[in-house]
Amino acid sequence: MKKEPTIKALLLLTTTFVLFSSCNTKKNDTSFLFTDLDSDHTNIHFVNANVENELTNSFLYEYVYNGAGVAVGDINNDGLEDIYFTSNLGKNALYLNQGDLEFKDISIPSKTTGNRGWATGVNMVDINNDGLLDIYVCKSGPYERKDLLHNELFINKGVNTKGIPVFEESAAKFGLNDTGHSIQSAFIDYDLDGDLDMYLMNHNPQTFSLGNTETFSPLGDRFYENQNGKYVNITKKTGIHSNSISYGLGVGISDLNDDGWPDIYISNDYDEPDYLYLNQKNGTFKEVIKKATNHISNFSMGNDIADFDNDGFVDILTLDMVSEDNYGMKTSMASMNPQKFNNNVAAGKHHQYMYNTLQKNSGHIDSSGIPFFSDIAQMSGISNTDWSWAPLFADFDNDGLKDIFISNGIKRDFRNKDFYGKLQSYLKENHDALSNPEKIKFLINSTPHRPYTNYFYRNTGGLSFENTSKIWQKEPKSTYSNGAAYADLDNDGDLDMVVNNVDEKAIILRNNSELRETNYLKIEFKDQPQNSMGIGVRVKVYSDGKEQVYENYSVRGYQSSVPPKIVVGLGTQKIVDSITVSWPGQKIQHIFNPNINTTLTVSYTSEKEQNNHQQVFPSKLFESIPLGAEITHTENDFDDYKLQVLLPHKMSGFGPAIAVGDINGDKRDDFFIGQSTGTPSSIYVQKANGAFQLLQSFEKEVIYEDVDAEFFDYDNDGDQDLIVATGGNEFKPGSANYRDRLYENKNGTFVKRMDLLPNISVSSSKIRIADFDNDGHLDVFVGGRFLPNNYPSPASSYLLKNVNGKFVDVTKTVIPELQDIGLVTDATWADYDQDGDLDLSIVGEWMKPTFFNNLDGSFSKVSTPSLEALSGWYFSIKPIDIDNDGDEDYILGNLGQNYKYKATKDEPFEVYYHDFDDNGKKDIVLGYYNFGELYPVRGRECSSQQMPSVKKIAPTYDVFGKSTVSDIYGHKNLADALHLSAYNFKSGILKNNNNGNFEFIEFPEIAQISSVNTILSWDINKDGLNDLVLAGNLFASEIETPRNDAGYGLVLMNKGKGIFEPVNANRSGLFLPKDVKNLNFIEIGSEPHLLVGKNNEPLDLLKILTTPSL
Repeated sequence: MKKEPTIKALLLLTTTFVLFSSCNTKKNDTSFLFTDLDSDHTNIHFVNANVENELTNSFLYEYVYNGAGVAVGDINNDGLEDIYFTSNLGKNALYLNQGDLEFKDISIPSKTTGNRGWATGVNMVDINNDGLLDIYVCKSGPYERKDLLHNELFINKGVNTKGIPVFEESAAKFGLNDTGHSIQSAFIDYDLDGDLDMYLMNHNPQTFSLGNTETFSPLGDRFYENQNGKYVNITKKTGIHSNSISYGLGVGISDLNDDGWPDIYISNDYDEPDYLYLNQKNGTFKEVIKKATNHISNFSMGNDIADFDNDGFVDILTLDMVSEDNYGMKTSMASMNPQKFNNNVAAGKHHQYMYNTLQKNSGHIDSSGIPFFSDIAQMSGISNTDWSWAPLFADFDNDGLKDIFISNGIKRDFRNKDFYGKLQSYLKENHDALSNPEKIKFLINSTPHRPYTNYFYRNTGGLSFENTSKIWQKEPKSTYSNGAAYADLDNDGDLDMVVNNVDEKAIILRNNSELRETNYLKIEFKDQPQNSMGIGVRVKVYSDGKEQVYENYSVRGYQSSVPPKIVVGLGTQKIVDSITVSWPGQKIQHIFNPNINTTLTVSYTSEKEQNNHQQVFPSKLFESIPLGAEITHTENDFDDYKLQVLLPHKMSGFGPAIAVGDINGDKRDDFFIGQSTGTPSSIYVQKANGAFQLLQSFEKEVIYEDVDAEFFDYDNDGDQDLIVATGGNEFKPGSANYRDRLYENKNGTFVKRMDLLPNISVSSSKIRIADFDNDGHLDVFVGGRFLPNNYPSPASSYLLKNVNGKFVDVTKTVIPELQDIGLVTDATWADYDQDGDLDLSIVGEWMKPTFFNNLDGSFSKVSTPSLEALSGWYFSIKPIDIDNDGDEDYILGNLGQNYKYKATKDEPFEVYYHDFDDNGKKDIVLGYYNFGELYPVRGRECSSQQMPSVKKIAPTYDVFGKSTVSDIYGHKNLADALHLSAYNFKSGILKNNNNGNFEFIEFPEIAQISSVNTILSWDINKDGLNDLVLAGNLFASEIETPRNDAGYGLVLMNKGKGIFEPVNANRSGLFLPKDVKNLNFIEIGSEPHLLVGKNNEPLDLLKILTTPSL
């Protein structure tokens, strides 16, 4: 049953209702999910006071404003959650819950205020297994004295005669008085022996520098094993990185690969990558962050781990400190240094970007147990949350979906660019500035403040979140918030919030969701030997055909811990069908039809079903197999940005070119792989045993950058000839090195025949073959990608007519609209209007899908009003009849929704190209909308590098941050510029509703997590409907934009009526990471396969298996 409200609570709610009703007739007391309780009501007056002086300041100790933590748990077992706050410079504080959200300060009588020192993270855990929660406090700070640095462990001795819990400091007794500048602890039964071991996250208090991650340091992370109640440092044996360059700010524990063994995620500040430690089940961990993720945050703060999308796989959220608004981004976000970024990657570091990351678990686990994640923070809407600290997944509105809380703010914005410039000048002129108390005081007072409101994001289902910060709270405060924890403080079945602030009273937010008639189930655990509160238990809750997964780990977010209990939101569901409880040590139990709106206590007994964690999936659709020889595409190292600083992405690097065909008439498929500049392209023939052998290497053509190729019989002699499209950006416009190439097949040897092609030099994208005029000769469409060194100037595409084996450019007479048509990326021939001839359809960057109607061998551009709002960044187009109505529909592969750039009809993504500063060279200006205004995408540094006059127009970052595109570049210049807009970045279907009347149907969210570069279609499950296989990614982004790398390929099953259902990777077997540029059917030994081409990677081969019904 839900808790009966007290008279006091009813009076409070009645008063609240009157207040809300009187100020807004459209709102009642449930309009705001949270109520910020006054400290006079809660009796919590705790303040983490930050006193700045010549010793404690960001110039000498950069972590001075990082704040402190909070732990919540029931320390006296009275059924009410109590609160412990840590303080950096003052006394820690413990508050006993008296009921009705009123608390009593028992810090002094409980003996938990702590000794002198800089307290950071805190964790409540029953460390001695007596059924009482103990408190472990981490210490750090700008100190060297060991007595100020040793961590403290307060052992709960039970209540005294006055009912006050009393604690005894016992860190040394338990072996946990570490002095390594600790941030947070995490308790974990890593070896499944039943007791709790500990990971201790330490950090270097000094300035960051690159170093050897394999060395062990007194400042490095530690691992302590529980050996009969005593904690022993076994760091060197475990395989964790314990070095002086670790700057961990967040630690998360979870079974990331669902093998029953707990793993560890460490989010690191500065350039040191995060660590993902997979439990090897033998007392060691293996660090796999580069394999498991495609990119990570740069300045990683706190983290949390949970299954936010209810797909059964746990996901990871880490925070960075990029502003949501344009002003903050332009004034406080440091420009990425390309050389430093590339050097770090070359040195083995990860791809790191200054954004939050939401690592969605793909469900794919490789043979070594590594799970694979995709960052979808950009699409989910949570990538930019300012200077953030604690992320927490929790179902705050009890609707069955986990929402997000993020604490925010920094007392002094010492990274403000205007301030930083002034600081450097001041330090240059005042060499004693950091040793002179008065000058340090001057610098401190000169540093700007940066308070922000904390964020709430409501999970809307699927992969998206809604910012409800100002919807769930009435006038939320701007604060310097750090540690945070959730707990049901008033036992009404919903999660309240506790937040530790710098220089302000702690925040207590009462959750009002019980007034919204939602249901819940609270679960607690007991009686496991040596782990009294079930730390590490995994719970699966089944209700109404849906599954929710929870893990009982206390340490979450940033420097904080939550109670060792689980609160499951059920929404309007009134029945829980079943619960599966998996205990550490591979034991599971099942509970059926438990009561709801109450607390379920699950007791451990030894007679439980063994859980072997063997995942059983239906028959796969694909199987990865060796190609037989490693055949690799090699991308040349070319810096496009030296030509155009403000390019949105590189214009080189779009290979390999792949063509498949039987070139020697032996009824076996062979293939061509086209390389980048500097590497010879080659042809491989298939042998009788299915292996491939090099037939021909084009050593003399290494100057070309091959981006597409087709085998076709241009001379009607019965064999397959070859045409190759040349692209790239390495040469000047008009260079002969951009000429496409034709090779004649002469008895299996390919001979270049440039004499049969017109002398056209264009950086190409695609070759498409068709007999457009039905004369029996195959003609060629050549897609012009762009004008080299002149992005985004439109390129011309070409139509080449085959006249008895020689190709003639008929563009001007047959299809003149192809001249300067745009930045074409793909094209296809299909009879969209069902008149018996082949029409041409084209897509591109900054283009809408464009159709040319074939009228007896000449083409007319089709007016398609329904497509006007579909201008986007398309990479692929594929004609298929999705609904079996006899006409061709089209699959469109677009940039996707998971990129930094956003585009809608009302707020498009813009580009302008013009000589804005009259220096004879045109400049690129990218524009994006932020809160209704069009701003420059790039910052002041990059923009002024391209156009130095920007520094005069905006002499400070403050001015630049407030300036729109028109403020910087001028209305007249913008009006005179080449101006292109993108309105849609979604991939989807152009459904042909009759003779070119098209309707766009977007794909499911999972198909929008990256760009779609290549599409294949066939009836996979033999139900009479064409299904889809998609693949892509875009690794060519400039370094301030996280690369599009979330895609692992996707199977979409056609369910009819334009509905496509995604198939998870663990069911399909399709796993296509990296920068996939093309998929090709290839038959090997009479069996169908997929040949996969990836930029700068070996070719992959997938066998298409006998397909089950899906």
